[in-house]
Amino acid sequence: MKDLIWAFLERVFPRMASALVMLGMTFFISPSVVGVYALAILVVTFFQSASDAAIRQIAVPALRTDTGRKFLVRYSQRTPIIGGLFTAVLLGTIYTTLPPETRTAFIPVIIFVLIPAITARRVTAIAHHQKLGNWKALARFQLTAALLSFLVSVPVLLLTHSLLAPALQLFITELGFTILSRRALTEHSVEEDSQSETDAIQETQDPGREFMHLSLYSIVAWVQTQADRVIMGPLAGTARLGEYTVATSIARSAGDAISTSTANVLRPRIFKNGDTRAETVRAGADSVLMKATPIAAAATAATIAGVEFVLRPFLASEWDSSLDAAIILSLTTGPTLFAWCMTVILIAAKRIRWAAPIKMIGALCAIPIAFAAVQSIQYAASLAVVREVLVLGLLTLVARRYTPWVSFCLMLGIYAMLAVVAALLLGH
Repeated sequence: MKDLIWAFLERVFPRMASALVMLGMTFFISPSVVGVYALAILVVTFFQSASDAAIRQIAVPALRTDTGRKFLVRYSQRTPIIGGLFTAVLLGTIYTTLPPETRTAFIPVIIFVLIPAITARRVTAIAHHQKLGNWKALARFQLTAALLSFLVSVPVLLLTHSLLAPALQLFITELGFTILSRRALTEHSVEEDSQSETDAIQETQDPGREFMHLSLYSIVAWVQTQADRVIMGPLAGTARLGEYTVATSIARSAGDAISTSTANVLRPRIFKNGDTRAETVRAGADSVLMKATPIAAAATAATIAGVEFVLRPFLASEWDSSLDAAIILSLTTGPTLFAWCMTVILIAAKRIRWAAPIKMIGALCAIPIAFAAVQSIQYAASLAVVREVLVLGLLTLVARRYTPWVSFCLMLGIYAMLAVVAALLLGH
């Protein structure tokens, strides 16, 4: 349980710092300039989805073999060049298409071309920390980096009223976390950990091929997130798009952090000893998810209570539809948690090639969700829940006997009860 809590904090600290700086931007920076920053963030998050999100999934098992360790070295060497060029070209393209009056405001985000190099340099170190169970240390590194970035970016925001503040906040957070995580992992501890493992059990999976499957999966997941908004805007109008965006922000922030942190804890638990038999994987997954499921359910219940008793009394009635949608969307936390963990399980089952096609089905569901928003934002939110359940169901079908059915049934039972509570609240 402690590992899950520390892993959750490791994911949530940078999100909190970023959210606070973004909130401050609304007081000092015009919406058009904030929109320019949003375009730059899209470039960064797209490349991170294709690279960092994918490599984290295979980094821990890759440490077990010579082939895997060599692949991590190649990744750390090539990603800074590829990522830097990719980010520079897209940011440069955005800059040239901007109106002259906003080009100057865009200049500070050029620093984002360095982020791929920064994140690539810590991949192996983070994998070692996760394998050694150093979750408390990772959370401390993230908190330190987030606080440092916050202390720098807030005065910059007050003095310059520019995008230099959020750009520095993201850059310093990533750089600080990389430096701290690498320095804390001494050469002795890395050597000792590597020598304790044997290459006698060689994985049949090619780490490069696994990375490509996971990269495609992460890209499709990113596309799915953006497709909801891109399609909904023209079909349902900007008002519905705004309602859905606010609802998603309220409902998914804590849940997404829980999902990624649980997958991070599950990964070394499954691959630590190299035993990937179905019964071993099921037992390891159940041991983690039986603890994570109540945490996810508590986050969902807290979101529903916060919407009803904190936000609804203070927001104008025009936001009621958005708040109703937030309650419905909070029910995606449980299925999303298991979907993230199923990707780890599919790696162990050597069936990760199915993950991207299944996620593509989820991305295509953005079309009916957008059409549903024309009628009601609550209908759209309900279909979004159905989509997450559908994707999870397909992942379990592919995993078959590797699926942790005990915790899976627990999640379904708890969220069925939460769905009843949500229905009763929305029925009043």
